[in-house]
Amino acid sequence: MSDEQICRQLLWASLRSTVRPCSNSTPHQPRSDGKVQRATVHPGQLSVGTHGLVGWDSGRPVWTEALLAALDRRLEQGQSVSPPDYPHAAEDVLLALTQVAALGATQPRTAVWSSISPWLESALLRNGVARRVLTVDYNAPRIDARGDRLMAMELGQACSHYCSRGSAFDLIVSFSGIEHDGLGRYHDPLDPDGDLAAMREVWLQLRPGGVLLLGVPTSDTDATIVNGHRLYGPTRLPLLIRDFELVARVWDGHVVRGGLERANETPTLWYGRTGRVMRRGFAPRGDWGRSRHPGGEYWDWQHQPVLVLRKPKRRAAEMLPGWVAKWSAAVQEGRCKQMPDWHVRP
Repeated sequence: MSDEQICRQLLWASLRSTVRPCSNSTPHQPRSDGKVQRATVHPGQLSVGTHGLVGWDSGRPVWTEALLAALDRRLEQGQSVSPPDYPHAAEDVLLALTQVAALGATQPRTAVWSSISPWLESALLRNGVARRVLTVDYNAPRIDARGDRLMAMELGQACSHYCSRGSAFDLIVSFSGIEHDGLGRYHDPLDPDGDLAAMREVWLQLRPGGVLLLGVPTSDTDATIVNGHRLYGPTRLPLLIRDFELVARVWDGHVVRGGLERANETPTLWYGRTGRVMRRGFAPRGDWGRSRHPGGEYWDWQHQPVLVLRKPKRRAAEMLPGWVAKWSAAVQEGRCKQMPDWHVRP
């Protein structure tokens, strides 16, 4: 067996070591035709006034200078760049950053996991959080814009990136992405544990002590809604974040510091549901939330508090099985061969 094949098997084992895979779960494999299918997108997922500015090329979103300029104008004018479906998401992410004591760098090495439109990237850059941002996605965007502020990488290149750089990032932000992984909505391979494998990928890319800002739908009931998304309740959420320390959470401008032991503090993490609509409570700000859902009610998948998660400050090898740890150490020492043609997922 070649060195490349050994590295391939060991990395997959580390990604899948979060939980025991289901019996019908198989590793992600590259698409044989090499094509990328266009994801289904609606205006609520994009910032106001930018829907017509997002282009498409062979299934990949295209980020133009006009798109980035439109987002910058909104930020300059003090307007929100949050998508209508998530009215205060950008503000919650920036507030969550204030709950991080130190990232170990003046301008942390930053990545965004899962992104159709660069509203998060623009907010991070405009507020001076990072000098440049790498976007990682199954359908990686094509960036037709001047400068080097934004870069993109296909999710399938995560292995090569890790082999060449090890744990490369101080800060990773993922909002409304992980809950879809493995359900096929965005033409990704079916995998009931796809979200857990994705979290392991993120964990590997974070340096010890690095921070993940994670937005996923949380509820008082664990559920998978057809093939659209998961709802994370008292069973699945602890499994999802088990390798991280939960420092705080932010929802609609409200901060709750501490871990899951404070989940029931207002605003509660385990938000109650009546059918598919949330009960009254902290309603989204803005006309969209009030006009469409009078009385402050909104859809369950909109309840996505930003979780501030820290990777423990210990060597990555300490959290992997022994035989994987040896390979991990080899990666850190530069002895692992880079594998540009292997994909963690298609």
